Amino acid sequence: MTVQTRSLADCQTAAVKLYSLAQAAFELYDQVPSGNGAPANGLHALLEVLVQKADALANDIDALERGARAAAKEARS
Repeated sequence: MTVQTRSLADCQTAAVKLYSLAQAAFELYDQVPSGNGAPANGLHALLEVLVQKADALANDIDALERGARAAAKEARS
């Protein structure tokens, strides 16, 4: 299985999108009634996606850092 690492530019774009999702969730939080209605369910789904995307972005950044360290170590040897 091949793992494809995203570029730094890809990670930066993802971070901007993630920030926008977080802003939307923050703005909607006070406006959505609590309970089991469609607005509350939608906010729950938005927050789930936000957490998943943040985790994926953190993994991509970790992979970029490991790759950069490996490249630096190889360049020194």
